[in-house]
Amino acid sequence: MIEADREVDREMKEQWIQYWYGRKIRFSQTDPALNKAYQDLLDQERLSIGLQIPIADWGRARARRETAKSNRELIQMNVEQEQINLEREIILRVQQFELVKNRVNLSKKSLDIAVKRQEMTRQRYLIGKIGITDLNIALSELDAARRGYIDAQREFWVALYEIRGLTLYDFVEGKPLILEPETN
Repeated sequence: MIEADREVDREMKEQWIQYWYGRKIRFSQTDPALNKAYQDLLDQERLSIGLQIPIADWGRARARRETAKSNRELIQMNVEQEQINLEREIILRVQQFELVKNRVNLSKKSLDIAVKRQEMTRQRYLIGKIGITDLNIALSELDAARRGYIDAQREFWVALYEIRGLTLYDFVEGKPLILEPETN
């Protein structure tokens, strides 16, 4: 947007009358002998001034201004659409985050139940009430519950950092991730 505004501003300020000036200084001398060519140099100074006034540009300047304005409007619409898309993306990610957070809670409960079941099964195995197969099943379920809990936590942290990256805000610390320039 800044570049588009700058382009419109430049086109609006572009003058009908353009001018320029320049200055040249030359020192030269000619002589068949090389050692004398650089003695008593001739001082040649030149000043040039120019002025350009268009008689007719057949609407070119106005067309350039209108094109710059149209480009700025197009960029403005694109920026607004990008903001809308970002807001939608953030809303979607927050909704997904809530689902992931619920999954973490459920997988934690599942892990707690699997730990209790495995402990009860181990106690029953030690007193001879069940066989080794039942104990192995309880251990497998405990391992699956642990993997599910770890996967849910990984999804939780990935989702949190995705939201954090989209919003550029640290929700734990409660501050923006982009440091504001210090004013002294």
